[in-house]
Amino acid sequence: MNLEELGLPLGQIVAQPDDYSADHLAPVPRDWARQKEGVDAAVMDGVDVWNLWELSWLDLDGKPIQATGQFFVPHSSPNLVESKSIKLYFNSMNNHRLGGDWSVVEARIAADLSAKAGAPVRVELTAVDQGVLGGVTSIAGECIDPAGWIDGYRLGPDIAQVEPEAVTLYSDAFRSLCPVTAQPDWATVIIDYQGPRLDRAKLASYLGSFRNHQGFHEACCERILGELLAVTGADKLSVQACFLRRGGIDINPYRSTAFCEAPARRLSRQ
Repeated sequence: MNLEELGLPLGQIVAQPDDYSADHLAPVPRDWARQKEGVDAAVMDGVDVWNLWELSWLDLDGKPIQATGQFFVPHSSPNLVESKSIKLYFNSMNNHRLGGDWSVVEARIAADLSAKAGAPVRVELTAVDQGVLGGVTSIAGECIDPAGWIDGYRLGPDIAQVEPEAVTLYSDAFRSLCPVTAQPDWATVIIDYQGPRLDRAKLASYLGSFRNHQGFHEACCERILGELLAVTGADKLSVQACFLRRGGIDINPYRSTAFCEAPARRLSRQ
């Protein structure tokens, strides 16, 4: 299977939808994306957190309702749902009379997304004056961006030193490319780590190696966790990639070797 066979709207000129339909949603098999990245999903758990900033539909009288929200797709779902198709789906609601009962709208969205993902998707809608996640979160950790740089560094066991550490490290400089259009996707990558001490310059250089890599957000996050785990033998490891907003949506995949709820983060650039 190749990208063309998936029938994605990415890279296509698509008219903005006039009528609400779940058919706008385009599933992508996770196994296909993982095989391209060499990811072993069995070593991790996690969830994809989507923040929604431009939700709108009509009540039964035709009055516009504006909202923000989130939805949560388990990493174990057979499919991810492609982001442009998500935007088209939510835009298709803009002139549809879904009504004023937010719980009914939540249930409708959850049913549509769950059907495409192949697993239960949780949806939470929020009033605009409350906002998604409230205010901006600061990262309690060490930024590795000021560390040295090793041009052309290839990840290997030399990234891990002897003495142990338990630390939160992050980089604001992460960039990958859309797998279809090659447009840049920017993110802050946050790594919670317990194991042999990590060489900061080598870690920064490794994350920088994704700069011209084409891949889905979720699969890039999984690849980072899998590759770091393989070369460090970490006791505990989690990776969250907080991507910047596009078209009113930001995507925040979270993967961990010891799964707990994904941290509720909204960063300053989101």
